[in-house]
Amino acid sequence: DPRGAAYLNLDGSKGIVSLKADGIRFEGFVIQNVAGDGFNIGGNDVIVRGNEVFFTYASGITSNPSSRVSGILIENNVVRYASMMIFDPNREQYYSCSAQCVVGSIKVGKNGSNSTVRGNEVAYGFGEGINVGKDNIGTAASPLVIEGNFVHDCNHTGIYVNDSRYVIVRNNTVCSTNVELNLWDGDAPAGIKLYDEKTPGVRDIVVYNNLVVNMGVPLLWGGRYTASTGVYVGYNTFVGGPQADAKGKPGIIIDRQDKGGTAPQKGVYENNILDYSMSNAAVIKMNGDTGANGVGFRNNAWSSNPPASVKTSSDVVGALKLVKSDAALSTSNYLSKNNTTAASLTVSNNLNVNNYRLLAASPAIGAGSSHNNFNGITPPTVTTDHDGGLRSDLNHNALQFY
Repeated sequence: DPRGAAYLNLDGSKGIVSLKADGIRFEGFVIQNVAGDGFNIGGNDVIVRGNEVFFTYASGITSNPSSRVSGILIENNVVRYASMMIFDPNREQYYSCSAQCVVGSIKVGKNGSNSTVRGNEVAYGFGEGINVGKDNIGTAASPLVIEGNFVHDCNHTGIYVNDSRYVIVRNNTVCSTNVELNLWDGDAPAGIKLYDEKTPGVRDIVVYNNLVVNMGVPLLWGGRYTASTGVYVGYNTFVGGPQADAKGKPGIIIDRQDKGGTAPQKGVYENNILDYSMSNAAVIKMNGDTGANGVGFRNNAWSSNPPASVKTSSDVVGALKLVKSDAALSTSNYLSKNNTTAASLTVSNNLNVNNYRLLAASPAIGAGSSHNNFNGITPPTVTTDHDGGLRSDLNHNALQFY
């Protein structure tokens, strides 16, 4: 019971492990069956590394203090079954939440420069997988970095960027393996979401080298209060599947602001693979301006024709020839009454990143852009692929090539 005073302090510091001083390192622990957050980070330069966080009422790991911190490193942790509050019908009465009332498995808010979330497995959470927001303000030289994480089967968006500036999202894998409990409203949620809930704040976000498979919408950019500028989305592979078809949502949604204004999103979408060949849904829904007053498109690979407003002469359209983009995904040994501790859990899934590489005959090989400044944005230097392998040249988009 999260209201048990001996078990949990509800004064706002809800972590069973509360790290409020600067420079703390916490490594190699198992934190399980917690009536609140697993870790609550409120100091600068804190490292939380190599821990297993299992079955928490709220977040597994959170850094969302009242005063801004920086230099946080959340690395190589396994965070499973967070936000179990979803099963508590009374959670809104004492957890200061409303509406959907769920929280991210990993939550980073009110962080400044040099904070990193790297190499974590985040799975079976009942809120967002990794929630980046609100009020994270990095700098161009020292951004907040979300990299190399495996986020799967979380109910409420895989990686969510909200009201934050100077964030890099790279080399992550996000997927749904069709776990019924970890769907949202009858289908999987968005894979990567750039979206302002209450105030315009998304600025200078870079999203590249990510793999997103079998999500309800692989990329959702905009809507509500979002009036983003300086956003770069490139070198990603977005793949459909049964969750993409569950409600017929398009592969990519780019939507203009619809609360507090009608601003279009501004940035670049280039060098991305979108394979919806196993789905009936459209590849993209574009509601906003393109070109200099909105989103610039170039050198993308689509499994079927996008609207004329986003299609360019440098695009590839048709059979993209990935190794096995229609591979059926599944999870085995999901949580039950017989495995209620982290040690007893043997859950696994069958995602194989190699299925989403390009075959040698793929028309997408060598079809990337010249990497020059475009639509007011200088693309990041992308010399490696999703798994860290060297690209043979910068004109190669998507994953590693054969």
